[in-house]
Amino acid sequence: MKHDELLGEHIKSLLLKNNSLPRKRQSLRSSSSKLAQLTLEQILEHLDNLRLNLTNTKQNCASALAEAPPTGAG
Repeated sequence: MKHDELLGEHIKSLLLKNNSLPRKRQSLRSSSSKLAQLTLEQILEHLDNLRLNLTNTKQNCASALAEAPPTGAG
């Protein structure tokens, strides 16, 4: 869990740093402009969803490995 917290702090500092930089004027049609329109809260929610999905995937893999019959025992 320590690594998750450290990663979260790094992401937070980068987002806050990038959010405070003055933005150059961009075309509304560019995909980077659409990304720039995401709010900080939306980005953090997305990252939290990714974290939860990865945690669930790790747990599912661990339980599948624990239930799997031993191999090479023959």
